[in-house]
Amino acid sequence: MNSDGVVQRHVEKVRTEDNTADICTKNTDVKTFKYHEKEIDERFPILKKKVFGAGGIVEKLKQKRFGGMSSTV
Repeated sequence: MNSDGVVQRHVEKVRTEDNTADICTKNTDVKTFKYHEKEIDERFPILKKKVFGAGGIVEKLKQKRFGGMSSTV
């Protein structure tokens, strides 16, 4: 965060073919559905792990927001 309170972030593009979440939000072709077939049938375990698992997005956000063992207060 800079002195004006502006936070800069980096956004990376993930191709629809590689992004399981896109199949729920876009009109995708059959090939993409087939590619993600196992993820869909098993309720998206890889996506859940990336978000909620150890070292996942939620954990990283909590550490960043509330600090971790190395945080100084």
